[in-house]
Amino acid sequence: MGKTFVNDLVQQWRKTGSVSPLPHAGGVKLKLEAEHLQKLQQGVIYCYKLKRYQEALPYFEKTLELMQKLDIKGGLATCAANIFNCHVYLKNRQQAEFYLNMAKSLTAQSDSLEDQGIVTMAIANAYWGRDEIWHKAWGIVLVIKALIIIPPWRSANGRLAMQVAIKQIFGLSS
Repeated sequence: MGKTFVNDLVQQWRKTGSVSPLPHAGGVKLKLEAEHLQKLQQGVIYCYKLKRYQEALPYFEKTLELMQKLDIKGGLATCAANIFNCHVYLKNRQQAEFYLNMAKSLTAQSDSLEDQGIVTMAIANAYWGRDEIWHKAWGIVLVIKALIIIPPWRSANGRLAMQVAIKQIFGLSS
C-alpha cells in the first residue's frame, strides 16, 4: 500500500467519517466486469461446445441481466440470440420467439456488425433446424449473409458461427 493511498484514506475519513469507497464521480464507465465475461464464456461453452442448452440458459440470462445493469449496449442482441438458440434447441417455441424478437429489436437499435451477424446466424440456425428443404435452403442463404457481415477472419464470433454452420450443414459431430 502506498503512502499517497493511506494519506487519501485518512483525508477521506477526516472529511466523511468513513473509509468506504466513494461513489462513481463521472468519467468513463466500466464496460465489462469479470463476472459478465465469465458468465458469457460459461454459457458459450455449455451451449456451443457441450450442447447442454438447459445448463447454458442461466449463464446467458445472467449475462443479459449484467449487461443491462451496466448499460452495455453492444452485445445485448448477441446475448438475446444466444438465449434464442438455446430455446430453439430445447424446442421451447414461445420463449425462442420472445428472445428472437428481443434480439431483432436490439439489433435495430445497435450499430454493431457483430450483433447483426450473430442474430442473422441465429435465424439461419432456426431455419436449418426445420424439416422442409426450402427452410434449409433459406438457412444456408442466411448463413452466407451472416458470414459476410462477420467474416471468420475478423472475429471470434465469425469463426464460431462458421464452425457451427459447417458442422450442421455437413452433419459433422463435435
